[in-house]
Amino acid sequence: MQSGMRRYYLAVGFQRGLALRFVIVYLAGGLMAAGLVCSGFALGKFLVRVVADGVDPLYWGPFSLPLVTAMILGVLMCFWMRVVLKSVFPGAWIEGTRLTVQDGRRSVIDLAAARSMSLHSTIERLAVPAPVCGAGPPPMVPLLLVYSEDREVRLRLASRERVMLPPAQLFLLANALSAARCPGAAETVAWLRATAASMQAYSGNPYPPSPR
Repeated sequence: MQSGMRRYYLAVGFQRGLALRFVIVYLAGGLMAAGLVCSGFALGKFLVRVVADGVDPLYWGPFSLPLVTAMILGVLMCFWMRVVLKSVFPGAWIEGTRLTVQDGRRSVIDLAAARSMSLHSTIERLAVPAPVCGAGPPPMVPLLLVYSEDREVRLRLASRERVMLPPAQLFLLANALSAARCPGAAETVAWLRATAASMQAYSGNPYPPSPR
């Protein structure tokens, strides 16, 4: 982290009802975890009764089968919660020349030390209202790839609701990327600035052409 640098967040996560979504996910996850652990314990006791008639239902051999099944279901629940959190609570921010993307795990890259960068189109289409896109298909969600010596950072330039980043944030990202002196940097910065200017010029149309 660069001391004294202000942190600017990018609108790459869900933009509506985040607080409510947070409560629902953790409340539902906690209830489901408790339910699965209890179900696993009950399943283990049932298996002991079926397989080993007359044996203490809490034990079978050198281990407790009910506890084992409860632990297995609890671990599966933890993996499921990680997938849910990855899709519900992504984030990205700029701090000086550092870009941080959090999408299940946190990736940090110093843009000034980037080795290469490029823009691509994903398979997702931007959520364009009918009055804006007319009869044609909406453009694709753009993806920024930045490489350093030891890592790759991928940043979707849209929210999870497939809404393009606002012009102010595109300009901010372009200014941060301008510190890079690597292949693809100049083209990426030019596209971001042109896109942001186009969005401002067309009275709130948040759907520029795809980079490729």
